[in-house]
Order: sequence, then structure tokens, then C-alpha cells
Amino acid sequence: MEQKRIVFKKIWNDFISTKVLKGSRFFFFIAKFIDLLMAWIGRYWFIIKLNLLIPSQNIIIKNPLWVFEFNLKADSRRLVSTWYEDELLSFFSTDKKNIYIDIWSNIWKYVIYCSKKIGFQSCLSFDPDETILTYQKKNIVLNNIEDKVKIFNIALSRNNWSWYLNMIEHDHWVNSLVDNQTFFKSTKKHKVITKRLDDVLEKENIDISKINLIKIDVEGYEFEVLSWSLYTLSKLNVWTRIIMEIRNHIATKQQTISLLEWLNFKIFSIIWDDYIFERIS
Repeated sequence: MEQKRIVFKKIWNDFISTKVLKGSRFFFFIAKFIDLLMAWIGRYWFIIKLNLLIPSQNIIIKNPLWVFEFNLKADSRRLVSTWYEDELLSFFSTDKKNIYIDIWSNIWKYVIYCSKKIGFQSCLSFDPDETILTYQKKNIVLNNIEDKVKIFNIALSRNNWSWYLNMIEHDHWVNSLVDNQTFFKSTKKHKVITKRLDDVLEKENIDISKINLIKIDVEGYEFEVLSWSLYTLSKLNVWTRIIMEIRNHIATKQQTISLLEWLNFKIFSIIWDDYIFERIS
């Protein structure tokens, strides 16, 4: 009950601190009210169905952390809020702030936060979902970070490999290269080409020693991404940090952790399903 109160208060504070710059303030209020119900009662079907009340419209919001344009119906509203995963934000601040890599960056919550608030000199954004590319390009302008961010509309895995991105229609929050229904029941598939992180960084002439932070959120595809990025991972400096979501029911969870330990990364902290690793030698 206490945890529900905390989340409820965070959502309410997020609402009153957020300005709607474009779109309906009324429907934004309705959307936040639904979020409050979910936090207090749970994600029951009759509450989720209330989302049908929300029209499909682009909206621009501004809160103390960022400015975002997104689709009020299609995108997860949690992703653009100040309260969702707020416990993680402090781990994005590293001693050195040269290069930040975001693998599966979605609509750029952490890309904007790292380039605008933390002060990283350069951010590389990887996400194969073409449907959110338009929002990424708009948000880069809204937050005045054009000179800091480079967009790669590709998936990371093995080089030049054709695979299918499993997606939920009308939800830009969840997609995965994992071809099963462990996480969600996909409603559409989109063919994508994958590339190795090692090859991309070499082609872009990126100095690996300047990479200070990597975030990975690939919905069950963590081991594949890491396995085909071994050269990059082996050349990272001491104290380089990796923030990665690893859900408990992933079949390759222990393999993923063991691979990073083999590369001299140590678990620094765990917050829910998010693991914070740091290289110790």
C-alpha cells in the first residue's frame, strides 16, 4: 500500500509540473487519470480499456527534465514522464561524459536526459522501429541537441542479418527481436536489417576509449547484442558503466550476466529488472 501511495504521488507531481505545449490538456488529464488508476488499483482489463477514450493525436509536453512530442494514444505515457524509472536517473551521471550509447532508445527519454541534463558530448541512438523515427527527429530539435546526437535506425546483433521485429500495434514502447511471446503478444512484424556494434563504431570512427555509458533495453535480446559486440566491450575503459534491463524469466539471463563478468564487469546495483554494471579492470 505504501508503494502505491509513493507511485500515486509521483504521477500526480508529474502531472502538475507538466505543461502541454501542443494538443489537448483535457485528454492529457484523462490519460494521467488512467495512469493513476493503474498505479492504485492495478492494470486490470477494464482500466486498460479506458485508453479507448484517448484520441490518437500528437501532443507536445514540457516538464522539468525534457520536452517531448509523442502520440498520446500510441506511446506509453510512462516513458515521457518524470516518475517512470526515476530511480535509474542518478546512475546515468558518470565521472566522464564523452560518449553515451543508447541501444533501443525508443522515443529518447534517456538520450535527451544524457545530452541535455547530464552533459554528454555525444550520444549514439540505436532503434530499428521506423514508426518512431519521426518523433526522434522532432524531439532532437525540440530539445536543441542536434549537434550532440546521431540516429541509427537499425537493430544491433550480427552483421547484415535479416530478421523480424515483433511489435504491438499502437504502442511504441514494446518491441523485440525475440520471436516468441514471452513478453507480449505481438500484433505485427517488421523486417529489419541488423548490424554489429563493432562494425558500426569502426565505420563511424568512434573512439571506444571515450565511451563512458551504454544503456541496453532490448526486451530479451541482450545476450545476442552483447555476443556480437565483444571487441567493443573488451576495449572499454575501467569504470565504464552499462545499464541493462534483464527480466527474470529470460532464458539467457545467467549467460548474459556471466558474459559481462567474463569481460570484467561487476554488478554495481540492481533496481527492479535493471542491472547496473561497471568495468573493474
